[in-house]
Amino acid sequence: DMVRGLVQRIVEHPDGFDGEIVFVDNVQFKAVSDCFRWQTHTNSESRSLNYRDIIEDFSSQGYKISGYDWRTSNWRSGGLDVVTDPDDHFTDTYYHDPDNLSEHYPRFTTEHGTRVNFRHGIWTGSEYDNSRLKLINLPMLKDHQYKTMITACLKNYMGVIAPSYGDPWKIEYHDNFQYKVGKMVGGTRFPDLNILDATWVITKDGPEGYATNAVEVGTLIAGVDPVAVDYHAGKHVLFPLSSNNRHHPDNSNNLHTCLTSALTDLRSAGYEVMPSLEDSSYTLLTNQTLDVGMWRLY
Repeated sequence: DMVRGLVQRIVEHPDGFDGEIVFVDNVQFKAVSDCFRWQTHTNSESRSLNYRDIIEDFSSQGYKISGYDWRTSNWRSGGLDVVTDPDDHFTDTYYHDPDNLSEHYPRFTTEHGTRVNFRHGIWTGSEYDNSRLKLINLPMLKDHQYKTMITACLKNYMGVIAPSYGDPWKIEYHDNFQYKVGKMVGGTRFPDLNILDATWVITKDGPEGYATNAVEVGTLIAGVDPVAVDYHAGKHVLFPLSSNNRHHPDNSNNLHTCLTSALTDLRSAGYEVMPSLEDSSYTLLTNQTLDVGMWRLY
């Protein structure tokens, strides 16, 4: 529901919209035919609505909108198709720089023929135009029992890097994710906007989670700084629901380690993120959580 509302806001921009919108995801273990939550029944309030319906609806109105499962560019006989040729501008693959473990990201072609390099931007035929590619990071807030303790804006980058499932370079980000996430974000693409969906929040047994553990909160948490959004979400949304100390970023836990490491690495790379893990050190969109109802259009 919220995704459809977001697309509507984009195409109705006061200055007009003549670009292209692409839904991207790495669905990992799902069958490709069932990928990207294009099933008949989804987790939206409108149970008949899924991502493919949204794409077809806006496409019928003349907008360029499509979806891409990154796994289709990296899933080959049970493993990743990972290449080290930075000058390959045409093959859908994951690029890997052997000298920089942070540079590990997808390169793909949309249904409308646009060549996208997640790190460097849009291929024009002679060079990459980085200014033409904008990234909206759109995760769902839930518990995560391993490494980061919550799934939110930073953890969502695990689906960008895709560090396992047959990777021949054995990039062990899974083992050190709470220490490496800042390098992963800074070394690939810093989001232009983060919108954390807290309409329903899974409070325990993540990352899989169960519907019985979902609590309706009805809010969105948005901001440019992914560290700040995650800090706010853990401390002021998830922890009050769960009372689980692993969700409180001020405690000595993996979430605190993850956020501290991320802000240090991102600030060192020149990105403007919160300087310290304190409530007074960050600003969200309008400095508050947003009622998700304002994004629903029906």
